[in-house]
Amino acid sequence: MYRMSVYCINLGDEVYFGSTKTALNKRQNRHNTRLWEGKCKAKLYEKARELGVNRLNLELIYEGEDYKQVEQDLILNTRCLNMLAVSHDRARYLRLHREAQKRYILKKKSAQI
Repeated sequence: MYRMSVYCINLGDEVYFGSTKTALNKRQNRHNTRLWEGKCKAKLYEKARELGVNRLNLELIYEGEDYKQVEQDLILNTRCLNMLAVSHDRARYLRLHREAQKRYILKKKSAQI
């Protein structure tokens, strides 16, 4: 069984926080696949592409049962690349995440005009 963990990804002077119940290397592989595919428009991947980063490295910062609360606290109390805070309701989280991505894309498009 894998440990529940919180990790960070540092990109220059910015940071992204995430959590996983899977092995950290598997989560890192999923992040890198999204980066390489170029389809995901989340701030994390956009910043990595902007900086010319072609591989994301995850750094373990916490392990424990309350990992979601730790991640939430980090996101809410740190200026970070995360588009929204953690939600314990998966369906609500996915809906909010999609809405946040749409707002981000629209904002980026309007800045280019």
